[in-house]
Amino acid sequence: MSIGGALAKSSGLFDDRTLIYTTNSTFAQQVPQAVSFDGELGSLLDDLGQRGIQSLLVEGGGALVRAFLAANLWQRFDIYQTDAVLGTGIKGGGQSGPRCNTDTCW
Repeated sequence: MSIGGALAKSSGLFDDRTLIYTTNSTFAQQVPQAVSFDGELGSLLDDLGQRGIQSLLVEGGGALVRAFLAANLWQRFDIYQTDAVLGTGIKGGGQSGPRCNTDTCW
């Protein structure tokens, strides 16, 4: 990875099974693994289903977690927490957002 955050094409991180969904059409045109979509999680999941993909690992921060919770598009969360602080952002499950137990959010 470069100082500017660019990932070398030869990094081996992405292969022909990797899909990157993006609302950035320029990025989608430049990166073979990128799929342009409208930003709606439902349409992303519909596209994955049409590709025969039935399982999805989502890695992200609080905003992405809240989006899946708000749209009720989740089956299971595995949350890993550390004491390390990597920067600032929004909380994933604070008082203002949904609260969850092992199978229900309210």
